[in-house]
Amino acid sequence: MALIWNRKGASRASGFVATAVSVVAAFVVLLGYGLGMDALVRLAAHFPAIMPSTVVSFMFLAACIGSVCSDFTASRALATAGALAVIAIAGANLLLNAFGQPGGLDALIGVAARPGDMMAPGTAYGLILAAVCVCGLAGRGLVEDLALYGAMTGLTTTLGVLFLHSFDPNSPMSVPFFRSTSVLTAVLFLLTFAAVLLELGLFGGHDAHGAGDLLEADLDNGPGGPGGPGDDGGRGAVV
Repeated sequence: MALIWNRKGASRASGFVATAVSVVAAFVVLLGYGLGMDALVRLAAHFPAIMPSTVVSFMFLAACIGSVCSDFTASRALATAGALAVIAIAGANLLLNAFGQPGGLDALIGVAARPGDMMAPGTAYGLILAAVCVCGLAGRGLVEDLALYGAMTGLTTTLGVLFLHSFDPNSPMSVPFFRSTSVLTAVLFLLTFAAVLLELGLFGGHDAHGAGDLLEADLDNGPGGPGGPGDDGGRGAVV
């Protein structure tokens, strides 16, 4: 049984992964912060917490990817607006941390409960990269290629963080750039960049969408199909 990976199937898979991001983010907000379940926010007592501004950013990104997948009239404009909101959130955290506001935006609303609870610089730059990728989904040509290469970079970096970085801030294997990055943040990055790549046609960008369409066309032109070996175009069979 052949597996046919066309544009419609890729978009459906991308939307499913984006929904998973939204569900995980919603659980963190409702149960982790709403009901005070610290284990859901940190996974382990000595691990960094996923911050509310990070969760909100992933919810924006998931909504943006979902809107591109649905392909309705204003989807690309909404995706771009949501991506810009994520860039603003991440940029504000970077600026506040740089100017001596520990905890960034989250501390301003009184959420950062422990010293060191903050959106890590690696998380902030990762969110900006993901937002740029989402903007690329809303574009064409070179902009879409930028989304492809950005998502591949983000995915490989996330895998490196998950497997090579220690989420214990006191461990010698903890990378300073990602020291305040939580396990859940890394998992959400993995899902987000995977959703972008799926929407692009799984490592293929705009051309991959065309490749999927060509594959469908080849099947239509297969044996017995129009233009296939079984179709002589009215000229008679060649022996």
